[in-house]
Amino acid sequence: MAKKIHLLAAAAMAVVLAACGGGGDDSGTTTTTTETSTGAGSVTPGGSTNTGGTTTGGGTAVAAAIDKYVGTWSHCVPDGNNRYLLDRITVSKTGDNTGTLTYAGTWYTQANCTGTVVDQDGGTGTATIRGQKTVGGVSVDMIEYAEVGQGTFRDIMTVRADGRLYTGVERADSETCRPSATDDCYPTALAASGFVKQ
Repeated sequence: MAKKIHLLAAAAMAVVLAACGGGGDDSGTTTTTTETSTGAGSVTPGGSTNTGGTTTGGGTAVAAAIDKYVGTWSHCVPDGNNRYLLDRITVSKTGDNTGTLTYAGTWYTQANCTGTVVDQDGGTGTATIRGQKTVGGVSVDMIEYAEVGQGTFRDIMTVRADGRLYTGVERADSETCRPSATDDCYPTALAASGFVKQ
């Protein structure tokens, strides 16, 4: 499962990436569920119609929620096993709140993610923004990532002021967490290292 989060790494949906998230207490986090739709014609606050990221009905243009993640993102981080992971996430928009997310992880022997390749992993799936919440004082998107042949995972993502994409830290109970009224099973912390847009 540790390899799975290089997306969405961190996550990772990633994009995004992913982990079932969940477990533990929810102290320090607040959740705001937003009205989302995977197709054109979703209703935005104030009753205007959102069609692919633009607002009609006299409102101002609004970017689609997924737009900030579109593109290819990467970072090189130590994995704790004397190896270095080059993580890449690519997000392509398929709707206002959905995108195809592909991740690829390559492990190297050198700190700058060069040298001998010792392992590789990757996958593709659909990332859907299910709402927003606050984690550690930062507003994040709650991402549900359905990876082809692997199942559905939960992650959090945001693009911070430094222009980097950050994903959630995988929870210890990510494989067993089941959403409930007191636990949404999303990660409760952001990764320290962000992805740089290519």
